Parts: sequence; structure tokens; C-alpha cells
Amino acid sequence: MDKKKYIQTVTEQIRCKRALPLVTKELEGHIEDQKSDYMKAGMNAEEAEEAAVLEMGDPVEVGVEMDRIHRPKMAWKMIGLIAILNLAGIVLMYLIRTSILADAGNNPGDVEWIASGIGGNINYLKSVMWTIIGLACMIGICYFDYSRIGKYGKLLIGGWIVVMGLSLFMGAVYINGAAYGIRFLFGRVLPLRPFLYLIVPAYAATLYSMRRKKSGYFGVVKAILWQILPVWIILRIPNLSMAISVEVTFMILLSIAVWKEWFEVNRKRTLITLWSLVILLPAAGIGLFVKLDYVANYQMARLSAFIHPESNDGTLGGMIRNMISGAHLAGRGECEKIKFFNRDYMLTFIIHYYGIFAAVLIIAIVGGILIWFLQKTGHQKNQLGMIMGTGCVVVLLIQFIGYVLENLGHFPLSNNYCLFLTTGGSGMMISYIMFGILLSIYRYQNVLVEPEVKKKEISV
Repeated sequence: MDKKKYIQTVTEQIRCKRALPLVTKELEGHIEDQKSDYMKAGMNAEEAEEAAVLEMGDPVEVGVEMDRIHRPKMAWKMIGLIAILNLAGIVLMYLIRTSILADAGNNPGDVEWIASGIGGNINYLKSVMWTIIGLACMIGICYFDYSRIGKYGKLLIGGWIVVMGLSLFMGAVYINGAAYGIRFLFGRVLPLRPFLYLIVPAYAATLYSMRRKKSGYFGVVKAILWQILPVWIILRIPNLSMAISVEVTFMILLSIAVWKEWFEVNRKRTLITLWSLVILLPAAGIGLFVKLDYVANYQMARLSAFIHPESNDGTLGGMIRNMISGAHLAGRGECEKIKFFNRDYMLTFIIHYYGIFAAVLIIAIVGGILIWFLQKTGHQKNQLGMIMGTGCVVVLLIQFIGYVLENLGHFPLSNNYCLFLTTGGSGMMISYIMFGILLSIYRYQNVLVEPEVKKKEISV
């Protein structure tokens, strides 16, 4: 049996047609390597190929084994864990809020303040509904072949800029001076926030499309230019913390692309220059704006609170630090009566009511899940899966780190969210969308073939 007939028989056993290019490439590689060895031993080309094919084994048996390996693989255990942890977070929130209301006793004023304050009034049925919708969205995205995004990276960025720009400047609903969302069906408002982070996988796909061109420093400059409008739009909301989060994610992805030699530039010099500009330019810009008195009073107050958090003991941050300082390793901490509840500070309440060990356990669980995804994406043979998956994990990781620092009183309130502890629809949908993309990458890791990149000829 010759090589062509052998490969045809093997691939006939493969049910996932998307895996055929990868299986074919793998078989051809094995046969050619063995054929080369036989030719070195003295056989002619025809004899060597026949012997190499014979050594591969029965084509039907090989095909069945290949079919078992090269097929979409669902991470059902991880999906189940995500669902359980989200529902457990809702139950935990109910228990903590009940404890806070019990502490308020029979004082109607305190009960009303706790229930009606920012983040205090929780619709648990709605939270469960968002969990179900999010899970369905995540599983749906998981079944979608993420590699299709890689073909239209630049088009997706352009579409995102147009849609977000029109939404922001021609019909956004503003709350407290910031664009919250756009009007949707039956007068409902569709939050913008979940859609803003969709720019990250689109940017990753754009970087991947540049990989084949080997465009040198010009390519690096183009990659930076693709960042400007998205970050500017987010700043116009305005949402500084999200703009910083997205820009840092962009730069991490660009750094990976540079390190992987997608642009054929001096890696160390380029990375040092890029990160120096990222750190120095914003610092210089803020300093100049402050000196020229272009910063509003409320912005100065926030900047002061960030630099000197200890000077704001009468604020929410002060109450949080008071709760942290009186915490025990296990069990309820020592603190004056709590007269507020805010679902954005669930970790703080967990530390107060259940102890530091409980909070460390939750941080370890969430961190462990993110590390699992980061490890899976980092070992992807498909470079598109690697760069897109890394972008999604970095988004979730930055939000998680910001949430922990915020809940420990070391960071001002900045709309960060925590996986499984945030019940707001926006934060949950961001998490589920990113998880869906990550699970799609995991699902197709043994199916998709990595296109070959031809080296650019350099004339001397």
C-alpha cells in the first residue's frame, strides 16, 4: 500500500472533518521521517516508502485511534465546577446579607440603609437567571470554532469601533455622568460593559494575522495603532480602570507576539522600549494635567484616595480597612456594628464573618481555575488559540487581582469583579463570554492545524 492510499484509509475513520488536515500532516510527517531513515540504510525511494507505510500498522486501527484523539473535547467537569461555584456565590451572598441585617437588629433606619444602599438590594431570582443565561452563552460559545475569529480580527475591531462609537455618542444611557448602556427592546437598557472586553480576542486575532507578514518595526507600530481607538472609546465612557485593564492586556499580548518573533525585531530592545513608554507616558501625562490644573476636583480626590488611602478612614474604604484589621484566622472578626452591605465587597464580608482562612480558600479556588486555563492556553500548539486564550485569561486575572486589592482596602472602588462572587449581570456575562472562548480553545486543541508561516527571504 502506498502512502496516499494509506492516509486515505486512515482519514476515512475520522469523524471530525475539521481534524483531517492535522491528521494528514501528522501521518505524512511520520511516514516521511521513517522513509528517510530507510533510504539512508540503502533502500530506494519506492521501497523505503512501502516499508515506512507497513511499519505504521493497520490503517483502520490507526484511524480509530486517531479518531479518539483528534476530536472536539468538552471540559464538562470544568463547566460543572463553574456552575456550582456561581450558585454557591449567590447562596453565600444571601447568608452574609442576612447576617448583616440581623446585626442591625430592630433599628428600622439601619435596616433601610443596608437594604437600599449601593449594592444592597439584591434580586436573587434575577441572579440565578443570569447564571443560567450565562452558562447557556458559555456552552454555546464553547461549541463555536474560535478559529473563525482569527480570520476576521481587523474586521471585528473595525466593527467594534463603529458599534461602540455610535452607541456612545448617539444614544447611550448615562448614569452619574458615565455611559451605562444603550436602549434595547421594550425600553430596556443593554449594558455596554460586557461588550467592551470583546475587543481583546479581536485584537489577539489581529496580532495573529500579522504573524505571517514578518513586517518588522513597522508591524509593531501598526499593532500599537490598533490599540488607540478602542482605549480612547473606553476613556470616553469614562472608565479609567477598564481602559487601563484593556491597555495592559493589549501590551501583554503584543509582548508575547514580539517574544514569539512574529515581527522579526530585536526582542529585548523592543520590549524594554514598549513597557518604558507604557509606564512613563501616562505618568508624565497625569503629572502635566495636574500641574496645568486640567484635572477635576473629584478626579483629584480619587487620585488622593489612591495615593493616601489611610487619610479616608470615614469613607467606605475606611470601613473596609476597619473590618479587615479586626479579622480572625477563622470565625467572626471584631469590628463595630456594620451598617452597610455592598455586593462588590463580598470578599471583605467573608473575611469578617468567616475568617481569613475562608477568604484565602476562595482566592485559591478562583486563582487555581485561572491558572488551569492559563496553563492550557500556554501549551496550545495552535498559536491563535494561545494568543486569544492568554488575552481572555489576562482580562479575568486583572479583574480578579483588582477585586482582591479593592476588598483589602488597598485600591479605590473601580468596578472590578470577582468570578463567582459578583452577581451583577455585566460582570457575570464578561466572565461567561471569556470562559466560553477559553473552553472553545480547549475543545478544539487536538483538532485544528497550525498554518505554516513561510520565512521571509532577506537579501544581503
